[in-house]
Amino acid sequence: MEYLIDSLRKSSLGAEFYLDKIFNQNKVNRRALKLWVKFFPGEMLLFYSNLEAKSYDLSLISKIINGLSEVDSSLSAESLKKIFYFSNNIIKLEVLKAMQNPKCRDSEFLYSILNKEGAFLKREALRILTNDDSSRPLALERFFSINSPWWAKNKVIIENIMLVDSIGLKEAEGHLINLTKKKFFWNRKIRNKAQEVLRKWHDGKD
Repeated sequence: MEYLIDSLRKSSLGAEFYLDKIFNQNKVNRRALKLWVKFFPGEMLLFYSNLEAKSYDLSLISKIINGLSEVDSSLSAESLKKIFYFSNNIIKLEVLKAMQNPKCRDSEFLYSILNKEGAFLKREALRILTNDDSSRPLALERFFSINSPWWAKNKVIIENIMLVDSIGLKEAEGHLINLTKKKFFWNRKIRNKAQEVLRKWHDGKD
């Protein structure tokens, strides 16, 4: 079946046939989505429109996410991002988990999650990025590169310390050491939290 799909160059069936199967008949699987992105890359706006129109159907959207996660195409990543932007946090988490597969991963998108989403989603994006040896240093650098004049973003920094602790991401040790050296009284809670996590990690090593 995979060989047959790869060997096909065009479809005798139009885009509407596939859209009807996927969105109205709920016949969603990896092969159907692979054929769609293969034959109709110029019709993705129509696909996205149908996705958003069916955003209330969480079962369908979940099936589409699972199917896209197995399709090796840049259009898979684009489609997953579209789903992310109109979905609730549960579906957003499914999208991020789908991006564990390098076939449909968009690292820049995952980096953006580190900067603007809540702890629930930041944790998953960070976990995916730091599972990859090549992206781990940059992910940690971006995660802790927060400009916090006075104490404006201290809560975010403390939250990030707690997130790397929850993942057990000891590769962040250097960043935590730097945080223990932050000056001024308004950074005391940051210093204390970083020291607390470092002590915990080192006690664990012993």
